[in-house]
Amino acid sequence: MQTENERSPSAQLGQPEMRRPTALAGIAAWCLGRPQLAPLSRRLCHRLVLDLKGVPRRMAASSIGLQLGHLTGLAKPGYAWRFDGAQAEVWYWDEAPAAPAGSAAPASPLTPGTRPCPEVLLRPALPDGLGVLRCQDGFEAVSQSQGRTLRTRWFAAVPSAAAWQQFVRDAGGDPSRHPMPATQSLALNQAFGRAWSIHTSMLRPLGRRAWLTLAVLALGGMALFSALSYSIKLAQRIDAVRQEHAALSGQYGTALTLQRQIESQRQQLSLVADVQPKVLQLRVMAQLAAAGLFDEATQVSLQEWEYRNNRIRLQFAVPAEGFVLGEFLESIEKLGLLSNVRLLPGAPPQTVALQATLAGDDLPGKPAKSGAAP
Repeated sequence: MQTENERSPSAQLGQPEMRRPTALAGIAAWCLGRPQLAPLSRRLCHRLVLDLKGVPRRMAASSIGLQLGHLTGLAKPGYAWRFDGAQAEVWYWDEAPAAPAGSAAPASPLTPGTRPCPEVLLRPALPDGLGVLRCQDGFEAVSQSQGRTLRTRWFAAVPSAAAWQQFVRDAGGDPSRHPMPATQSLALNQAFGRAWSIHTSMLRPLGRRAWLTLAVLALGGMALFSALSYSIKLAQRIDAVRQEHAALSGQYGTALTLQRQIESQRQQLSLVADVQPKVLQLRVMAQLAAAGLFDEATQVSLQEWEYRNNRIRLQFAVPAEGFVLGEFLESIEKLGLLSNVRLLPGAPPQTVALQATLAGDDLPGKPAKSGAAP
């Protein structure tokens, strides 16, 4: 452990962490009733370097607080730190309540509700080397190297030549080569570096204004969320209805097109349906004649035919001698034009009456067609 300064405090754990202020942080500070950043005089701040080797980053604040508690005797310190490898550079100060009247202990300048920040964290980057800086209260001798503070010491007045030579020796320099430079005055920034974190007990709990602000924000967020959810659901429902309407419109258009095509073909289909039975009958007559079932050689003639409801009735005049009914019926069935061939009773002498169904005729219920053979 490396320590630089006269005083030392003890740590208090579990205090809120303070980051670099921004414009949004300023608005949040006003809403939550917290004051802005308050620079803390260098006279009240003290520096040391603690070893955090093997300590997880999330446990750094607790570890620093415990080490400060063992190394210092202050009852209520505040502290700021930043990591430097396995070590932590720490600035700490006393946050104990003000001493009672008549007490010999110095009164604390801090009051509850302030947000303390060491003024050294608000300075611009210092150049390397040795220098003397004017503080809000007193002076500070600093030894700087590669952006890191090696040694620092606070003086109530401008350090004497002897005090300066002793500081140079402590910083590892040669007093003969480092005479005391002129005092510098630096303007403080409005925010500290992002690498620093601060723990303090000065921040009071959320006040009535903070709770009211949070309640208003919560109610507003819930209302906004409900409105957005309803808007999203309504938009999704509208899209679904539009898609359904588009699909139905397409189906309706297709149905209209098919209906027009059917209407245009209905007349032709009706004509074909009317002509088909005639074509079948003519084909049957032609096939019967071509098969030689009735001609002068066989002395068989077709006397009558009638077509009704997919059935045809035929009556043949046959000779008295040389006619075989079985062969005659077999010849008709072999043609393949008639099916379900059967004899009809009650035919006149020397005649044969048949009833059959036209094979391939799939239009039943047509009006009856009848006539007599020539």
